[in-house]
This record gives sequence, structure tokens and C-alpha cells, in this order.
Amino acid sequence: MKLPVVLLICSCVGVFEFCGASGVNLEAQTTHAPASSKISTTLSVHGNQLTIGQDMMVTLTVKNISNQNIPLRTAPHYYHVYVEGAIGGEVEKTRYHHRLRGEFLPGESELRGGGVTFEIQPGESGTKDFDLTQYYKLQEAGKYRVYIECDDESGTWVRSNTVIFELKAPN
Repeated sequence: MKLPVVLLICSCVGVFEFCGASGVNLEAQTTHAPASSKISTTLSVHGNQLTIGQDMMVTLTVKNISNQNIPLRTAPHYYHVYVEGAIGGEVEKTRYHHRLRGEFLPGESELRGGGVTFEIQPGESGTKDFDLTQYYKLQEAGKYRVYIECDDESGTWVRSNTVIFELKAPN
């Protein structure tokens, strides 16, 4: 009778990892696309130093590594954005980010739909920009790490590289 308990524990661990649990060390997580994935991802920050109170843009490049056309979707629920602060742990999320993750306050609803789909040819790439201030409350100067996971349409989340950026106080 130990099998049901083991399955329950594995299920809980899977949900814990999927939700981007606070305190997860970003460097310890793999940055390679699964062998079965049709995409690879690369993340870049618009400048090494960003300023508090301004847009904090990053670009995710999604490359089609399959031999068939694949969709690049722009709706935000196809992506998981993660930012870890200098002292470790995930930075405080915005209300918008909580809702994208299904973490609702009473009376709130799920954020789904919208967006556009583009086709990416085999060997080609597409990009999507993200303003980190839409997802996290980035209000303290210091160094941060960011990565993004992208749904590859097969139920697999493909993780980008981790990028380090410095957030500075406004002049």
C-alpha cells in the first residue's frame, strides 16, 4: 500500500516545480531543451544595467529545431517568467503575474486568450519581448537573474538560459 503515497508525493513535487516555487536556485536548473522538443530558447536583456522605475525589457528568441513549421504564440500564458534576487529566492510577483499562474484573490478570474500566432520555419527563429516590471516588483537596486520557460506545444516547458542583470537606482 505504499504505492499510492509515493504517487501522491510525486504529484505534489511536480506541482511544486511547475509553479516556480520560491527559493529555487536558478543555476541548479537545467538550461537544455529536452531531446524531444521542437524548439530551443535564448534569453537576452536590453542592456546590462536597468533602472528602477523604467521598463525592464528582455527578449526571448525561440528557434525551430524541428523539420516542420511550428507556432510561436504571443499570449502570456504560454510563457513562465522567473526572476531571482541578489539575496536568493524569487522576487515578489505582481498581481498580473499571480493571475497568470492561477493564484487568484476572491473575485479574480483566469487570464487566458488573446495574442497572435506566427509560424516559424525549420531552422528559423522568432522573438518575443517581455517587460519584467509586468511580472515582478523590481524596486531594489542589486543583481538579479532571469530566465523564461516556453511551452513547446507538446506539454513540455523549455527553459532559456539564465541572464544576470543589475538594477540601479534612478539618478
